Amino acid sequence: MPGGPYEATWLVCIGRTRSHRKQLNTLVSKLLLMAASIQPVLLRFVPGDKIFSTFSSGPLDVLSAQLWLHQEPVKLELPSAISFFSRNSVASRLAIAKSKQDGERNVGHNGPSHRYSIRYTSASATLRPDQPATYNGYLRAVISTPPTHLLLEAATKLDDERAQGKVRSSMHGIPILIKDNITTHPDMGMDTTAGSFALAGSRPKKSAELVERLIEAGAIILGKANLSELSYFKGEDQICGWSAVGGQSQSAYARGGIQEDDTPGGHSNPGGSSSGPAIAVSAGLAPVSIGTETAASLISPASKAALYTIKPTVNLISQQGIVLISSLADSAGPMTKSVLDLANLMDILVDPAKTSIPDGGYKSVLTNTWADLKVGVLDPAKWGSSDSWTKPDAGATKQMSEAFDSAYALIQSQAKSFHKFVPLVLPDALSIDGELAHRKLFTGHFKKDFEAYLKSLDFSHIKSLEELVQYNRDHAERELPPRYPLQDRLEKALADKSTAEELEEALLLARKVARDEGIDKILREYDLDVIIGPAESPMPTIACASGYPIASLPLGYLDFNGRPFGMAAVASGHQEAVLIKVQSAWEATFPPRQPPPYAVFAPGSAGHATL
Repeated sequence: MPGGPYEATWLVCIGRTRSHRKQLNTLVSKLLLMAASIQPVLLRFVPGDKIFSTFSSGPLDVLSAQLWLHQEPVKLELPSAISFFSRNSVASRLAIAKSKQDGERNVGHNGPSHRYSIRYTSASATLRPDQPATYNGYLRAVISTPPTHLLLEAATKLDDERAQGKVRSSMHGIPILIKDNITTHPDMGMDTTAGSFALAGSRPKKSAELVERLIEAGAIILGKANLSELSYFKGEDQICGWSAVGGQSQSAYARGGIQEDDTPGGHSNPGGSSSGPAIAVSAGLAPVSIGTETAASLISPASKAALYTIKPTVNLISQQGIVLISSLADSAGPMTKSVLDLANLMDILVDPAKTSIPDGGYKSVLTNTWADLKVGVLDPAKWGSSDSWTKPDAGATKQMSEAFDSAYALIQSQAKSFHKFVPLVLPDALSIDGELAHRKLFTGHFKKDFEAYLKSLDFSHIKSLEELVQYNRDHAERELPPRYPLQDRLEKALADKSTAEELEEALLLARKVARDEGIDKILREYDLDVIIGPAESPMPTIACASGYPIASLPLGYLDFNGRPFGMAAVASGHQEAVLIKVQSAWEATFPPRQPPPYAVFAPGSAGHATL
């Protein structure tokens, strides 16, 4: 096998017998615990037994393998007929692996960077449902998974197609998790709950259109991911990442988990509302995922998980089958470790009838350079998170500020043009009658959009927003527990008396301020392609009010607790290609992402929090 050694994070050992599986899982688990980290983990292959690899078309004969931990080899004798797979391939024979050849170790800085992109081998390996559960028990990233036989049937069918020369897309045979506010047909064996027990057992007529697109492209729906219940439209100022059905999700990075005295969007929590999709990908439970965003629900958790994401222009990706907050602001989007994977998913998800997709698809804009990009940046001192949302930590603030300054300097040295601290409008300008215009729209539209979703179902235990609010009161022990006691956003939406004229006025103000006097004005006056600033800031609010796209840019890791942080980029409407081009340049410029330390979320480890 030329070109080794090979990176393979989150190993799963799958043998032909239960004893083989148990023996190898025990060995590898002990070795990983000894390392206290999942990076670097390298495999070296020796001719002999059966091992599957990204870089072979079939099983390889090997006698033994060495598991390399922190550059120290540990001899691992393999029983006969054992196959190794990446931990990311929970349901498929995948290797989310990339050769560590000398020519590729430095390309992250000067060339194409696909070190974390998906590589396919075969889609028909045995699924071990207990394996993801082992790690999900702490992370609480996944709410439900399909029956094993359904996954294997889908994988076998896709393997057969590939053997016959039919490859549907770059996602052929690749497992993916989707946020649990995106409907899946009952025949897929999973509820769609949006995190609420009130929606458990509901029966949609069909899967969401984006799910159908993924399946048609050959993706394997591995499960439904946890979220902030009802996409954080249940209770004000509650900890991100909690739902009654899924429990409190935890960052795979933040040491010690969520702190009792932390604020709703503080340094110790995973961000939301697409918490589960982000955590699952960052921890290797799935190679890619799909989340949704109204305002910051993709950007925040992606930033805190060192992932790439993009919230496209509203309505470029079908909203059909999504439990929405507002049809004027919501969009689904991919969450990935690499920009290539993000671009490939965008090619599948975006409706070409609704926008102009570049010739060759979005992956054609992965130029890995700033040379033809005109960039404006925001002042981190003005564009930061509020103290009430993110509890201040002087050390973290200083570290992020220095990282932002360094990033700006590096971009300035490479971009076609660069404008420092452009005066983008802040959300205060969105105020109408003492309330931010976009929030008025959420409150005014939620009842209509939520009840339209309920009416689209074949069956649901609740038929209205009023019944949802009452259900929560009647089942307060699980829907309104002491740590998460509020449903004030639902109650406010239920009581809302806004007229159609008032909501139209709010929409016009939001679009005028965020577009005409905001993003478009700055892009035009400074002759820019894109505006970059801190991810944990009001940037997602301005993007939300405009309906324009916003993308994440992973940057660093906080010294005091290990959680990632990053920046974000906004552009004008239908300029997703520009943002993906920026992400490509970013990925090629800054250091590669670091996988989360295994000790943070390993079962029984000291990194666990109890909540």
